[in-house]
Amino acid sequence: MVVLVNSPIYKDNNTEDTNEYLPPLGLGYIASNLKENGIEVMVLDAVQKGMNLDEICCELHKIKPEVIGINIFSINIDIVRSMVESYQNDCRFIVGGQCAKHIYKDIIAWNTKNEIVVVIGEGDYITSDITLNAVNETPMLCIENRKVYKVDTSSKYYPKDLENNHLNRNLLNETDIINHFGLKEKAIITSRGCFYNCAFCGAAKSLNTESNIRMLTPQAILEQINEIFSMDPSIECIRILDDLFLRNKIKINEAIKIFNEICLKWRAMAHIKSFVNTDDDSLVNLKQSGCLELFIGIESGSDKIRKLLKKNGSAEEVKKIIYRLLKAGINVKGYFIYGFPTETKEDMEESYLLASSLKESSKFLKGDFRTSIFQYKPYHGTELYNKFVDGVYDDLIFQENEILTGMTQKSQFNGYYKNFSECADDILYNYIYKTNNL
Repeated sequence: MVVLVNSPIYKDNNTEDTNEYLPPLGLGYIASNLKENGIEVMVLDAVQKGMNLDEICCELHKIKPEVIGINIFSINIDIVRSMVESYQNDCRFIVGGQCAKHIYKDIIAWNTKNEIVVVIGEGDYITSDITLNAVNETPMLCIENRKVYKVDTSSKYYPKDLENNHLNRNLLNETDIINHFGLKEKAIITSRGCFYNCAFCGAAKSLNTESNIRMLTPQAILEQINEIFSMDPSIECIRILDDLFLRNKIKINEAIKIFNEICLKWRAMAHIKSFVNTDDDSLVNLKQSGCLELFIGIESGSDKIRKLLKKNGSAEEVKKIIYRLLKAGINVKGYFIYGFPTETKEDMEESYLLASSLKESSKFLKGDFRTSIFQYKPYHGTELYNKFVDGVYDDLIFQENEILTGMTQKSQFNGYYKNFSECADDILYNYIYKTNNL
């Protein structure tokens, strides 16, 4: 029996922000391959269930799986470590995630008698062979009952063709997600990899040179959506969780054709540069195809900070393109981050002015503009982490920030390492609060 744990960010988890919940599709693909290889598997979605650390450990002790797979992030390392070290039954742990390649030496040193296997890269195929003791590639590191495997383009376990990866959504035990617009929604992934190089992001191309970009064909995307709809005809909206679905004018036209064939609304992540060479008529066609909302990572309205982050496009360009999207009737959710290293009050003010300008413009346009605000969190291996964090703050622990929770009433704002900006906490929190409340 294999249990794949979708690990929580906080020790005291909750389910209050159902609008922000996203299913663990990555674990779903791994579970699907395990099932196809005749291995009994379940996904324990601790985030969806609102399970805290004690509840997760209790559930695992009840199930007593032979293998426990856990995803790990820079912001919940201490939680995953506690899970591994407190588990008393015999098992094999498989730990993977974007930050694993930067902290694998720490992971294999965790205090447990159980075997630990770290997977660097995508675990879709190799997890089955690890479970069956049938891996026929040499680990990059092997010390007693600790192994580290690297899955890159040279590995037989690398998912070269996404169309060969089938997702058995029944294994996710998904509950109904009602989105911001009151529509029943399912999420999909249409690509892997990224060609942007944002200095704060673990998916930056400079950090993933041993991987490549893979995209589903329009036909494969259609088939995936039709499969979802056949399983649940009450689905009203599809959410695409990758930036490359609308990567350029060609992909935008493909998206229009895909959703013109089905009667569903849809929302997608998008990059501001994708729309530079797209005319207004195409944006109207995008809206008419059912495009309800686009999620755009603006991050900052300060050109100084945008340069630090390696965000393509100036703040003025961001403003003009989002204005065009709103004019076409496409709603936009803009993501902003406050608290970057070197960020001053003047930089924060520029972000707030950009957000408030877009919100004010949307009052007179067909589309609505809303914001989602975060405090900067350093992710292992990123350019900002290496420059400002690594070796300076070795004891960083991600914890609940009750001040922000009280100010915003949304738990996605309450994560806290420390304030890396040049502003005092009260100034940082005030900008988060007032930008969130636009």
